[in-house]
Amino acid sequence: MSKTTMKFDICYMREEESKTWIEIGQQFGISESTARWHYNSYIDDYRSGLMIYDDKVSTEKEGNVTEVTVPNTIPEGVFIRTVPELIEFAGVDLDEFEITKEVVNFWGSRDNPNTQVKAWLVPKEPVAVHPVISPVEINTAGYPQQVSRDTKMQVGMFLFDFHFGFRRSLRTGRLEPFHDRRAIDVALQIAQALSPDVIGLGGDLLDLADWQPRFVRSPNLYWTTQPALIEGAWWLEQFRSKCDEMIYVPGNHDQRMEDLQIDHMKEAYGLRAIDELELPPAMSIPKLMAFHQLGIEYEDRKYPSEVEVWPGLKLIHGETANNKPLKTADRILQERTKSALFGHVHRREMATKRTEAGEVFAASPGCLCRVDGMVPGSTERSNWQQGIVMVTYDDGLMSLEFIPITNGVALHNGYKYTSRDRLEELRHDTVGADGAEWPY
Repeated sequence: MSKTTMKFDICYMREEESKTWIEIGQQFGISESTARWHYNSYIDDYRSGLMIYDDKVSTEKEGNVTEVTVPNTIPEGVFIRTVPELIEFAGVDLDEFEITKEVVNFWGSRDNPNTQVKAWLVPKEPVAVHPVISPVEINTAGYPQQVSRDTKMQVGMFLFDFHFGFRRSLRTGRLEPFHDRRAIDVALQIAQALSPDVIGLGGDLLDLADWQPRFVRSPNLYWTTQPALIEGAWWLEQFRSKCDEMIYVPGNHDQRMEDLQIDHMKEAYGLRAIDELELPPAMSIPKLMAFHQLGIEYEDRKYPSEVEVWPGLKLIHGETANNKPLKTADRILQERTKSALFGHVHRREMATKRTEAGEVFAASPGCLCRVDGMVPGSTERSNWQQGIVMVTYDDGLMSLEFIPITNGVALHNGYKYTSRDRLEELRHDTVGADGAEWPY
């Protein structure tokens, strides 16, 4: 056995088999001190071998990948057993690289040992790989906006289901309204702020609970039509001053006045004063609320009827009412080829569909009557909501915006609209010729 082989075997027995110096000396027939000398001599030879072959190790870097090549032939006496020995042999600077994974395998025998030592390394400071990924900086200051105010563009505000009407206290005579003065005043303030080109009244201006013949009428509904007409006209005059045009379609409650005449006073139906033959019939809402003086466009429409606000948009009151949310809008939409604004259901709904001619919608913004069960036929649990709807029209294109009203407050375009207490104004402005106030 050569001295180099014996040195290697001694080192192997000491490092891998954990033999004592006595056991190693007995194996080779030498003393403990001689075994130690051969071990230390092997270590010195091993380190010398590393230094001899260090210049034969090549390293190539490309981006974040480093390829290390070691000689195919390792000199006799150089036995790489650990990752640190591999790193030292390969000349890798651990100040620049970090070991992420390592593998050490041994096989064979002491007389014919074989080892496999692997290490995976990444640079501690990665090199930028092209193309470099970096935060995006976009400067759009130089792009002009394509925003314009077309003078032909029209803006409309649409109001539904006021239900002007009252219950009269049998003890005090005081009138408790069905309509919600808070919601109406908020809508009026929005109209003043936005100055719409047109305001559409979508029916059920009056409740006319005392005019319906189908149900038993409570005595506290009697003699309430006149004050309802007066207050309704008071509000409509203010809305009319905020727009260029106002249009009206009747609702099913408005129709009660005409139906009662047909059923019980046929001779009175359609009567006009001889000096007002061009005006609406004497017993009709347009005449009683002085639409002709307020400048409200009404024609001689009957319920159910509709009016075309702009090409492609109809204003209707609606005949359909489904208790399930959105079902009414969906049904109206399926029946139509043009968009429609409707009321009657007293809640916010919208359905849309796309056709060859463009998008078509059916939309209801909610009501302006009370939603606390005060309106005859309703309860506090009725799924009613208050609100209005704004529509912008430009050459066949339409944009729709709901404005909800809740407890006398609405939020729109960064502004908060809060209702005002205008009861004293109402009483003052509606004093009769005899100086008497209505018991609002």
